Amino acid sequence: MSEQELVTVTIDGRTARVPKGTLVVEAAKQVGIDIPVFCYHPKLDPVGVCRMCLVEIEKIPKPQPACTTRVSDGMVVHTQTQRVSDLRRGVLEFLLLNHPLDCPVCDKGGECDLQDLTFAYGQTTSRLLDPKIRKDKAVELGNFIILDNERCILCRRCVRFDNEIAGGGHPDHRGARPPEHHHDDGRPGVQLVLQRQHHRAVPGGRADLGAVPVPGASVGPFQGRCDLHPLPGGLQRAPGVPARRAAAGHLP
Repeated sequence: MSEQELVTVTIDGRTARVPKGTLVVEAAKQVGIDIPVFCYHPKLDPVGVCRMCLVEIEKIPKPQPACTTRVSDGMVVHTQTQRVSDLRRGVLEFLLLNHPLDCPVCDKGGECDLQDLTFAYGQTTSRLLDPKIRKDKAVELGNFIILDNERCILCRRCVRFDNEIAGGGHPDHRGARPPEHHHDDGRPGVQLVLQRQHHRAVPGGRADLGAVPVPGASVGPFQGRCDLHPLPGGLQRAPGVPARRAAAGHLP
């Protein structure tokens, strides 16, 4: 088998040799740069719907999504320009327009991508004057899955997991969409997908809940149970025992 062709790419001044066709977001990881994403997951096909990963590429006038753009030889990418930061700030502002600001009581608090990126790029105050749009909350989809439509950011990770890994095969489902885009029975697409996963008992079918960046869907028995699943924001570091030290001789 012939060797894989390598190309040279420069990202924020760091040069690397990566296989031809590598996504910019993955090439950036190889030089130690993390590009923020919501819809992208390395085990799912890229779709580029959240626009959080927009970067500037020399000789291309418009910003490009790093999760769908593949590297070419000699490509020069900039991920930390003022233009890129403004774009990310704009994406976050739109996502937060109707997103509930209940991080202290949210099960994803402390390990939420939206929360982390808002602290990094977002504004400290909202410019929204109108009341937030309210949607169904705590919709029980069986014994294990609870859907919170207000927290869904339409990244489509749960739907794509069902289509590409669990074998659901319904590409028209796009998430917790507004009522005018619901299906015939009134349920949003993500609700249909998650309910189907629950009733089919797909092996590993609930793994997609850990893949989503926000708690639009969560595991019912653990929701709100800090005693079973402590909030990362409330955890404290403490001395531990190395896994290979059976005698624990360092303890008093």
